[in-house]
Amino acid sequence: MKSKYTSKPLSGFQTFLLCCLLFVDFAGFSLIFPLLPQYVDRLSLTPKWMAVIIISFPLFQLLSSPIWVWLGNRVGRRPILLLSTFGGCCAYILLATALSQALSQQNSLLLLCLSRALIGLFAGNLSVAILSVMDPTPPSQHLDRIPALEVALGLGLLIGPAIGGFAFHYGGTVAPAWVMAIIQGLLFLFLFFFLPEILPKSYSSLVEESLPRSFHKFHSQGIRWGLSFLFFFIISCFLIFEISFSLMVGSYRFEPWEIQRPYSIAYQIANQSTPAGAVFHSLLPPSILQKFQHADRFRREELQKILADFFNQCLRDPQFPLLPYWKQQKLPQSIQARLDRLKPESHQLDYRLNRLLIETAFSKSLEPRKFLYSEKQIAYFFAYCGLLTVLAQLFLIIWSRATGDIPSPLWGFRLMGIGLVLIVLAEHLREWLAILALITAGGALARTALMRLLLRCTIAPHPSSSYLPEKAALWGCIIGSFSAVYLQNSTLYIPYLIPGVLALLFSLLFIPFVQRID
Repeated sequence: MKSKYTSKPLSGFQTFLLCCLLFVDFAGFSLIFPLLPQYVDRLSLTPKWMAVIIISFPLFQLLSSPIWVWLGNRVGRRPILLLSTFGGCCAYILLATALSQALSQQNSLLLLCLSRALIGLFAGNLSVAILSVMDPTPPSQHLDRIPALEVALGLGLLIGPAIGGFAFHYGGTVAPAWVMAIIQGLLFLFLFFFLPEILPKSYSSLVEESLPRSFHKFHSQGIRWGLSFLFFFIISCFLIFEISFSLMVGSYRFEPWEIQRPYSIAYQIANQSTPAGAVFHSLLPPSILQKFQHADRFRREELQKILADFFNQCLRDPQFPLLPYWKQQKLPQSIQARLDRLKPESHQLDYRLNRLLIETAFSKSLEPRKFLYSEKQIAYFFAYCGLLTVLAQLFLIIWSRATGDIPSPLWGFRLMGIGLVLIVLAEHLREWLAILALITAGGALARTALMRLLLRCTIAPHPSSSYLPEKAALWGCIIGSFSAVYLQNSTLYIPYLIPGVLALLFSLLFIPFVQRID
């Protein structure tokens, strides 16, 4: 009787479908990054809840991954991939329900967390997909499969925010979830019709394959742990950058730490004879005005929070746009030029105007935000990074085939570290494009080099072992997301300076380690 399993290498189209599955898994995780400022405003998210919403996805992905692999080795990988893909489609429909306006704020928040956890649960099929690509392939040819898998991972983390930003801009709040549900549904259909069952390779058949001699000397647990740590760190840095970037350039809210001189601002608002007081007195409720008149009774941190909450209320309230009031004042020419450049099609035009005018009123007491971008503009940034990732990957493939080697991953750490540190200088579009190019190219170089080195020193001991550091990647997503959310509450540039300096430091400390492998 002919077996229903196949141990033949997958065709190019079948491999492409599995890479698309990996892409969708990571794109689903990063889908909401450009929308975080919207969630903060609409759901009044605290850092704790924001961390729960972001981390629930990779946490359940990490927990469910070995379960999916175990089931795949027993009931078959094809049914597991089909089940998890269909479940992911249903979970995205649940996410669309959570983002709809029909639910209360509390119910939306709880359902948002639940849907993200379920999407992560079904996205744990990434290990099954990787094994399905690698198992039928002889170990000597595994390096040929790495570029496609690495591009799927890198593009998923970068194109996911682009999908979320564009879908939100053109379709509204629930559009990103529906777009991903449709993509998952189409992927399920393609897998159903074109993916065969894949025979899990046994340990005996694996070790019978002849390996190059150079592979054996790298079979060291310590080296694999070191490379996995570096991979974990580069993914963490990349996630810190992605989340912090979306919150920094997309959030119009004032944070308490941005109120540099709270007592001076409170005096200017409370004193009607000042220009700011003449404007804000008509906007202030009596209770808030009384607090500003007696600002000396509050501690600095309390007053900073009161002022930030009041300014954010002015930003969000369409009944109190500040522009008509400020037109009565003579605005500086530079500020007027910035106002003229604001595009009227932006759905958050009032937010940007009001933020800019508040900064103008208290220019010596507030830390001005140098950049404010809409979700669509943030989506363009991430699409640009995705294009650079593909170009960097093509360059590395050509380099590897021409020289027989690949650059050291530490060069990627250096490029990313320099880019993260230089964010403190970014003000204009051309500066952002150059810095994003450094960060993206550095991340692509480091990830690709580390994955190849890990594969070189890995011999899977049994069928459930993975060939790629997906656990290190998922832990990087968890720790990076958690760090980004809480570092964002410190100062504007801390989320970039800390990982940037650490990346540069590791690029020096790990030189002997990488030289030992090379």
